[in-house]
Amino acid sequence: MHTPVSADSDASSQRTLAEEQEEEERHPLRIKHGYPEEDLRPDKKANNLGRYSVQLGESFDNGRFVVVRKLRMGMNPNVWLARDMIENRLVSLKILNAILNLSIVPKPGSSEADEIRMLVKIAEADPSHPGYKHFPALLHKFAIESGHGDHICLVTEVLCNGSKYFQGLPLEVGNPAWVGLDVYLPLGVVKELTRQMLRAVDYLHQKCGIVHCDIKPAHVLFRSKSIDRIASKQLLTNPSIIAHGKTPSKLTALNSQPIPLPVQRGGKRKSRHEETVDWEVVLVDMGHSNWTAYHYYEGIQLLCYRAPEVILRYPWTTEPNIWNIGCVVRIPSHHSSQPMTYFARR
Repeated sequence: MHTPVSADSDASSQRTLAEEQEEEERHPLRIKHGYPEEDLRPDKKANNLGRYSVQLGESFDNGRFVVVRKLRMGMNPNVWLARDMIENRLVSLKILNAILNLSIVPKPGSSEADEIRMLVKIAEADPSHPGYKHFPALLHKFAIESGHGDHICLVTEVLCNGSKYFQGLPLEVGNPAWVGLDVYLPLGVVKELTRQMLRAVDYLHQKCGIVHCDIKPAHVLFRSKSIDRIASKQLLTNPSIIAHGKTPSKLTALNSQPIPLPVQRGGKRKSRHEETVDWEVVLVDMGHSNWTAYHYYEGIQLLCYRAPEVILRYPWTTEPNIWNIGCVVRIPSHHSSQPMTYFARR
């Protein structure tokens, strides 16, 4: 027998729900695009993309890798800075979502997702090619389980985030923080950036038979010889953020804290040809890539970086990668980000 509910009681519960919704709207860590970065509730349920619930200090692979910081978030994986307790070094730990893993087309007879096989192909195709070094070194891989299923974990070298190099580019459509910035890079730096990115995609196309399909500033990282010093300094001067949820029933998202690449921006005309670089470009995130001989989907790329062939639904192979490189290097070499933001609004 059901207990009657009074109108006052019903109104009270409705007010409580409204107050909770308003509180979520005001919460500084609320994720506005529809899914959480981490699901820290004890039962680890209701995480709609099957993310593994990582907490700082958590260890993986029999205690070998200990998480110390969140580096970045992607549609499929979250990427964490971890300490390799065996090799005594910092590494990047990429944990793929269980649900999205199921949607990746596997090779017949293989249980590995295509992103894994692409990384293996990149690592083994031709180490003598000039573009080989422009991809992350895959150090180790393993799998973990959660209530959502299996998660593939990739261990790679730690790389620097180059957001300071791309402050004039619209990283995401509609982000007002990137509109109208009057910044640019020295011409020599832009040339070197372009040269290294072209070497990278030439290796992908000619030796691996892969089209990246999602080259954008967020996927252009930098290898620095001083990465250990840079990362250690960041951990000391900018400690890792710890999430403080009011109740265990709330979704809590940790802010990403990438390791920034130290950069001195050129602004004076006399220095535009003089600056040299001490980094190497590294293309990351093959999660949206296709084989040149087989496409899993044709609607590739963010709208603001979409190649004409894709927009017009013409056949394409490697052309979209070249178009993306042009988009990436065009804006930081000029005084305005308007051309790309205009295109993004079309």
